[in-house]
Amino acid sequence: MHRDVLIERSSLIVFGAAVAVAALVLLRGPVDIRALEVVLTLVGLGGASAVLIRQAQRQAKEAALRREQLIEAVESVTEGFVLFDAQGKLIVCNSRYRAAYPMLADQLKEGASFAHILHVAAERYGQTGTPEQMANWVEFRVKRHLANDKPPILKLSDGCWYRISEHGTPSGGTVKLLTDVSELKERDGA
Repeated sequence: MHRDVLIERSSLIVFGAAVAVAALVLLRGPVDIRALEVVLTLVGLGGASAVLIRQAQRQAKEAALRREQLIEAVESVTEGFVLFDAQGKLIVCNSRYRAAYPMLADQLKEGASFAHILHVAAERYGQTGTPEQMANWVEFRVKRHLANDKPPILKLSDGCWYRISEHGTPSGGTVKLLTDVSELKERDGA
C-alpha cells in the first residue's frame, strides 16, 4: 500500500511538472508545436493535444500577423523610428532610422542593447578619450535617452539634420523618433 501511494504521488509530480512545461511552452511566444505535442503525450493528454496544438498554431499565426502589421506600420512612417524595451534592448527599428546611422546599421538589430550600440558608435565615429571618458559619454547619453528631455536638433552622419525626440512608454521602454528638418535648417541658414 505504501508503495502504491509513492507511485501515485510521483505520478502526480511528473504530471504537474509536465503541465508546467506545457504552460511555459505556450506562454513563451513562438510555440514549438512538436515539443508541446511530446509533453502532452507524456502527460497522457494525447487526445487533448490535437485541440491544444491547433489552438497554439492559431495563436502563433495571429502573433506573427500582428508582428508583421507592426513592422509594416513602423516602416510606413516618414520618421526614423526605434523602440527599446525597459531593459534597453532594441525591439523594432525602421529603415529610415538605419539610414540616418549608416555606420551603425549593422548593429541596429532586435535584441541589441542601447549601451552596446553607443559603444560601437563611439568607436566607429571616432569618439576619442580615455576609457573612463568614453564610459562617461555613454553614461551621459543613456541618461539623456531615458530623460526624454527637450528634443535636440543634430546633424547625423547621413548629412541630414534631425529633430531627435525620445518618449517613454508605459512599460518603461523608449521610443525614439528622427524627424528630418534639413529643409528648415537650410532655409534658416543652418
